Amino acid sequence: MLLVLPASVAGCNDDDGGGPRAFDLDVLPYDPDSPLEPADLSDEWGHVEVEIIEAPDVVTAGGDDFPVVMEMHNTLDEAISLEPCPIWEAGMGESSEVSSVEGVLPCDEIESLRPGERIRLRMEMPPTERAVSSQTCAIGAGLGWRVKGEFFQETQASVCFTMNGPQ
Repeated sequence: MLLVLPASVAGCNDDDGGGPRAFDLDVLPYDPDSPLEPADLSDEWGHVEVEIIEAPDVVTAGGDDFPVVMEMHNTLDEAISLEPCPIWEAGMGESSEVSSVEGVLPCDEIESLRPGERIRLRMEMPPTERAVSSQTCAIGAGLGWRVKGEFFQETQASVCFTMNGPQ
């Protein structure tokens, strides 16, 4: 179960002043019979913060996939290795209506999280088939995203939005 909290917008910076590096995530449908196994993450991952910085205000149930952008921030003054490569998961919905996806970070492209670096991760999230609400969102539904494996509160993020469409 992913905890859903209101989203906030973070500032951006990078060593070259050109903003954070950005990467697209390959989205795989979650298969409960064969989920991706989480990596054995190092303790340094407890110092990686994740925020959802872009998501729509309104999502249409049964509609097109919607864009989501996360920002991952290494708060340490040393690089964090992506060996083994972390697995991520995202989900939205309620007990009778769920949309869940997962994937692997693009570790070959990222190589490592540089000291103090912020990177952007972009994905397309499939909505639920019916409009849902979340007990933790005052405005409607919510989406949660997190790195799988050792549970670090910092490596999960969430956002709330309104849902239109069939009930």
